[in-house]
Amino acid sequence: MGLVCDIDHIGISVSDMTRAIAFFRDVLGAQVTEPHLYDDPRIGTVVGLPGLRNVICQASVGGKRFELLQYVAPEGRQADNHRPCDPGHMHVALAVEDIEAFIARMKLHGFEPANPVQRGMGGHGLSAAYCYGFDGLVFELIEYPKAP
Repeated sequence: MGLVCDIDHIGISVSDMTRAIAFFRDVLGAQVTEPHLYDDPRIGTVVGLPGLRNVICQASVGGKRFELLQYVAPEGRQADNHRPCDPGHMHVALAVEDIEAFIARMKLHGFEPANPVQRGMGGHGLSAAYCYGFDGLVFELIEYPKAP
């Protein structure tokens, strides 16, 4: 009957693999594999881009796997910045400790919060912020209150 078993990975196209690896490794604490160039024509067929060549590496965070892709051919286009209300907008939500300190680390890598941290949200007292960075990446940071 064709059922979803799990999420295998989340693919993110980036314009600069070195910068993306540094961010995922140094800020998110990901285990990152060595990037490799792929030019198998079957990959181009799968994604609908004949002649595709890309550099791929894997970044694992908390058991979740991100596939970082930098396209060599065809060359990528910079998409307009989507707003959260625009169709196609996506974000990755991260549970963090010490949200203010985490935002400070993200700022060192070019990410900026949309607004100050909002506290006491959702009836659970959680704190949250959206941070926008390179290549249109958006991370929602969520800090859950500590148990008494």
